[in-house]
Amino acid sequence: MIETVLIVTTALIIGIVIGSQICNNQKIVEKSNAQLPQEELKKIDPQGVNHTKDELNKDSNNELSEYYFKKVEAQILQLQSAKQDEKKVSDQASEDNTQKRLSDLKTKLTSRFQEREINNLIGLAIADGVVSPNERSYILSKATEYFIDCNDVNAQIEKQIKAMKIVPETRLIDVKKEKGNLFEAYVVSKFDKKYFTLKEWAGDKYTNGIYAETTIHPDLRYLFKLREIKIEFAVECKYRSDYYKNGINWAKEYQMKNYNKFEHEYKIPVFVVLGVGGNPDTPLNLYVIPLNDIKYPFLSIAFLEKYKKEKTANGNFFFNHKTNCLA
Repeated sequence: MIETVLIVTTALIIGIVIGSQICNNQKIVEKSNAQLPQEELKKIDPQGVNHTKDELNKDSNNELSEYYFKKVEAQILQLQSAKQDEKKVSDQASEDNTQKRLSDLKTKLTSRFQEREINNLIGLAIADGVVSPNERSYILSKATEYFIDCNDVNAQIEKQIKAMKIVPETRLIDVKKEKGNLFEAYVVSKFDKKYFTLKEWAGDKYTNGIYAETTIHPDLRYLFKLREIKIEFAVECKYRSDYYKNGINWAKEYQMKNYNKFEHEYKIPVFVVLGVGGNPDTPLNLYVIPLNDIKYPFLSIAFLEKYKKEKTANGNFFFNHKTNCLA
């Protein structure tokens, strides 16, 4: 709209100038012709008969009009070119703005994903009722990698621990060992001494609060005896207070490697006895899983259902010597 007004205004101004110049030109031509002798007129008009003074004025005016018309046309073209340049600049600015918005959106989505991952790590760490120093260190290292304030992450961990009424880390080692011992004692009580001989009970040693997370051997080593039949096997006991994300994280990767190494070196079957819910000495659900059937540290509820121990009168374990299966 502004460019149109400018073009019209410019055209009016130039028209006025053209009119003024035409009038002045007419006066100049009339004055010049009046003063020129016949000989000079012949120089201007060699024919001398076909061009009158008015015709000369007309030719002069046409040339002047054409000159100013071309000048106006050139200025209009300049204005149109400037408008096109302005549109290009505007289009470029719009494209730059779009790219910036896309970049901001990508950054925002990435930030949300990173925050969600930190939240998932925290949830995973506290699922078993404890948060170890190694777990906390890993979570904080991820927060640093994502440029997330470690103080905020620490505060979030403490808040969730408080909400779950988890024992403070100062008692973490003792509580974890206590739960483990209670569950191991429960498992041992379910093996009938008439058929099973406990050959080894691997205990985690500690002194002055210094606690070894695990040993390379499973917790229990048994000898099954039935008349002339003797079969040795090992049991790793794991207790979790509840399920997490429809499953259980039963062990760390390095622990799985240790158990598999033991099974391979000693050439005896290893079973994982997993208790979930209730209390360590009276678990709500009990699962007995051959180590060979476990491929990952996380076991889904759907997977566990196949190995759920059926409740019997005394709840004792049974070993099938034909299939080498504990149930």
